[in-house]
Amino acid sequence: MTLTYEFGYTIDDILHMNMYLINTILSYVSRSINYKVSLIAAGNGLTKKVKYITKK
Repeated sequence: MTLTYEFGYTIDDILHMNMYLINTILSYVSRSINYKVSLIAAGNGLTKKVKYITKK
């Protein structure tokens, strides 16, 4: 469900992935949610920092 909702993968895409790829993509989930929240906060003027999901 997370891969479909956050990244737009279909069930067939997920079934053709190996476990390493699925674990790698799942490691970006928390960063993706944090990015969306900080983007909304920056739009409302509450923060100026927006961290991208690929930065560690």
